[in-house]
Amino acid sequence: MNDCMTALLERFQIETPELSAYRARTAAAEAKLKETLDTEQRKLLLCLADCQNTYRQEAALCGFLSGWKLANGLRDELDVFPRFSIIDEDEARMLGRSSTEEE
Repeated sequence: MNDCMTALLERFQIETPELSAYRARTAAAEAKLKETLDTEQRKLLLCLADCQNTYRQEAALCGFLSGWKLANGLRDELDVFPRFSIIDEDEARMLGRSSTEEE
């Protein structure tokens, strides 16, 4: 199930100019880190960045799943009520019946 939801998230995720800009800034910062930090410091900092990135991805997936469950719950709740049809409403009005009367 988790793989399915991850695939759906990736399918419907929107790439914005802001995301592209952040990706470019991240690459530039990584290049700068390679120049200024020694190997151990760089490994530690990149480990921290990887953990934060994983956390954000999981949080995005949890948000997507929550929205998905909410939408399904709303759909289930709305299925309890009879469907509204403007054609049925107009027909009932023309025949002089109340739209809530049973036929």
